[in-house]
Amino acid sequence: MAAALLPFLTLVARFDFLCDDAYITFRYARNLARGLGAVYNPGVDPPVEGYSEFLWVVLLSWATRLGVPLEVASRALSATAATLLVTLVVLTCARRTSPTPWALFATALFLGTLTPLAVWSTGGMSTAAFALALFLAYERLYGDPALPRGVAAGLAAAAVVLLRADGALWIAALLGMGLVAAWRQRDACLARAAGWAVGISLATFLVHMAWRWSTYRDWVPNTARVKVGFDLATLERGARYVGSYVATMPSLLLALALPFAFGRRCLYRPTLVALGMIGATVGYATLVGGDFMCFGRFLIPALPFLALPFSRAAFALEEDGRRGLLALATLGLATLSVLPAWDVHVAPEGVRKSLGFRHRTPEERFQSEYEQWEFMKGNAARWVLLGRALALHTDPEDSIVLGAIGAAGYHSDRFVYDRYGLVTRGVEPEDGDRLSSPGHDLVVPRTFFRKFKPTYQWAKVDRGKGLPKYALRFRERLRVIPLRAQDGFPAGSRLLLIPVSDDQDP
Repeated sequence: MAAALLPFLTLVARFDFLCDDAYITFRYARNLARGLGAVYNPGVDPPVEGYSEFLWVVLLSWATRLGVPLEVASRALSATAATLLVTLVVLTCARRTSPTPWALFATALFLGTLTPLAVWSTGGMSTAAFALALFLAYERLYGDPALPRGVAAGLAAAAVVLLRADGALWIAALLGMGLVAAWRQRDACLARAAGWAVGISLATFLVHMAWRWSTYRDWVPNTARVKVGFDLATLERGARYVGSYVATMPSLLLALALPFAFGRRCLYRPTLVALGMIGATVGYATLVGGDFMCFGRFLIPALPFLALPFSRAAFALEEDGRRGLLALATLGLATLSVLPAWDVHVAPEGVRKSLGFRHRTPEERFQSEYEQWEFMKGNAARWVLLGRALALHTDPEDSIVLGAIGAAGYHSDRFVYDRYGLVTRGVEPEDGDRLSSPGHDLVVPRTFFRKFKPTYQWAKVDRGKGLPKYALRFRERLRVIPLRAQDGFPAGSRLLLIPVSDDQDP
C-alpha cells in the first residue's frame, strides 16, 4: 500500500487545483442548498440542466448545508475517493491477479505513479468518484468468481449512473459483458448477480430520467445537447485525443501490451472484462471527440482497469523467475508515468503537436498537458477575481453575458447568459462547419442575447494600462472601476465593464 499511496498522494498534492467547470456544479449545488432547486439561474421556467454530475451536485449541496466551503469539500471528497480507489485496486490485485510480493509491489508502484489519475483526484469535479464507483461495480461482480455480489454491484452501478449523465453507457458495457459471459459459460450464479445489478441500475436510471423530465422538461442534459455531436471530423479529433494521450503517457500502452505476451495466463474472465472496459472508455472518448481539459479526463475511468492485466503479467514474470526483468519493467513504467508531471516527455514535441486536438488545426496554440493544466488553473483563478469584482460593483438584479460561466458566475451570483449554451436554451453554432475546441464548438456572438436585454455584454479584470481590443470598440461607454487591495485584489487591478446600450449593437 505504501508503494501505491506514497507516490500517488505526492502527485495529488502537486496537482491540487480547481477547474472553472467545477464552479458550474458549485452554483447548482448552492442553489439546491438554498431551496431554489438544482438551477443555475433562479426564476427560469423551466430551468436548464447545465451540469453533468447529478449526484455530485447533491453531495456538494449537503456540504453547503453543513457550512463546508465547496472549494474545500469538492477536493476533499474527490481526493478521498481517489485514495479509496487506489486502495481497492491494490487489494483486488492482491487477492486475485498478483498474489506474490514482487508482482504486487510492481502493480502498486505502477498504479501510484499514474500522473493523470493524480491530476483528476482534485479539480472539483466527480471524476475520481465516478472511477471509484465504476471499479467497485466491477469488483463486486467479477472480483470473486465463486461469489458475484449482484446487489452490491447494482448499488455501485446506480452511483455510476447518477454521477455522470453518460454513466449508463459504462454500466451497459460492464453488465453486458457479464451477461454474455454468463450465457456462454452457463454460469447461473453470474447470470443471477448480473440480473440484480441490471435491475437496480436500470430502475435508478428510469427514476432519474422521470425526475429530469419533471424538473427540466427535457430527456437529456443540456450539456449533451450543446457539446456532443457525431461526425467524421469529431471522430478524427477523438482519435487525436487518444493518440495525444498515449504520446504523453507511453507507459499506458506498454503496460497494456505486456499481458498479451503471456496469452491465456493473463487473459481470463476478470482481465478480459477489464480490457473490455478499457476499450469501451477509449471508444467513447473517440466518438465524442475528446475533451479540452488536461491529462485526458475522459480516459481516467480506464486507468484502474489497466492495473489488472498488468498485475497478471507481473505475476507471470515473477512465477517464471524473471524478477530482474520485472524490476526493470516496473522502474521503466513508473518513470515514464511521472515524467509528464514535470513536463518532461519521451515523445518529441513535433509528434505531440501533430496529434493536437484542442483547436481547429493541430499546430494552433499547442500546449503540453502540463501547460494545459497550468492554463486551466490560472484561468479559474482569474475568473474567481472577475466574479468577486462583479459581486462588489454590480447590483444583484443585474445580468451579464459570459463565455466562461464557472467561477465568474459562482462568485458573482448574477444572472448569466451563456455564449456556449450550457445554461441558456436556444444557443446555436456561430459557425457550424468548423470545430473549435472540444466542448466549445457551439458558440454565439453577444448580439444573440440582445433580445433578453442583459445589463452588461462584457467584463474583465486586468492589471494593464491599455485597453483590450474588444473594449476599444466601446470606449465611449466602457466603465473602468479600480479594485482595492483590501478587498483581496492584486495591486493595480481594475474591473472593465461594458453595459448594453439600446441604440448600439452589443
